[in-house]
Amino acid sequence: MPIIKEDSSSLFIVEDVRKKNDADYLLQCLREDKVVLIRSCSSSDADALIHQVAKRLGLLDSLKLQATFASSLGTRKNIGQYYMSVNERQDYNVVPPHSEGSSFATLQLASFFCYENTTDGGETVLMNVDGLSPLFADLRELGVRAKFDGTPTAADIAQARSMFRVDLRNGALKDDDIVLNEISVSSKLKLYEVLGRPVKSHSLITEDLRYVYWDSICTTDFDVLKFMETFLRREQLFKEPPNYTDISEIDWGPARRSVHSDIDFDKLFLRKITLKLAPGDFILANNFNWVHSVNNWTPGSGIRTVAAAFA
Repeated sequence: MPIIKEDSSSLFIVEDVRKKNDADYLLQCLREDKVVLIRSCSSSDADALIHQVAKRLGLLDSLKLQATFASSLGTRKNIGQYYMSVNERQDYNVVPPHSEGSSFATLQLASFFCYENTTDGGETVLMNVDGLSPLFADLRELGVRAKFDGTPTAADIAQARSMFRVDLRNGALKDDDIVLNEISVSSKLKLYEVLGRPVKSHSLITEDLRYVYWDSICTTDFDVLKFMETFLRREQLFKEPPNYTDISEIDWGPARRSVHSDIDFDKLFLRKITLKLAPGDFILANNFNWVHSVNNWTPGSGIRTVAAAFA
């Protein structure tokens, strides 16, 4: 039997036509820790919905920035106004559970829109995170810390934030940080790429402080890969490649895993929702509370085109 229970009660399928375009109603569902599913949407409907919800939360600038940021990096392509392609994957790649962003870039909303999904896999698995779990103390987040000689001015703080993505006010190097790389920026400023302890972030949706299982935590850890394989096998979702030996061979994540957390992920993730997205499916979730992951599929078995938007 699965340890992380499937919880259909956490999936709210909006069937009332009057409610589908009611951003306040959709936001209330998120505040009740529901994942929202609306079927038979058009891509323009999806753009309008994510715009309305982001606007209610004061996240419209963030939504626009994420769409612009994706296209400027070249790792994703814009599809519509706010949605973008998911990252390119190699054959049999799996995507371990994570929330988009980091404790520096605290994205609040996650949304997915399905154009096509005819593969023999490609299920989206959303997992509800225990944001108060003591297990976060055993995790590490990839980030940047700073040492500044003297008291930084407002200009120093703005420059460090925009150019180096570090906050000089609370991003000082800590005693228990694992330093990976040191960068000398100026006579006053030194930056350090580190593996640091996760910190709590403020959720605009639930209006509290909680830990989030950010992408910047997921991609540092070897053990989340082991969990992902165990999870997919017991759910009968794993597609094993020919001559398979280890899940690291089909890991989608960047090659920056360097620690073993040795935590029990079945206790970190409280419940799950497994969805085989169909064309026109629109998903909206609290990015703080719900991580997303994707199982793999057999090459040539079909086409999977899913777009994502974050704010």
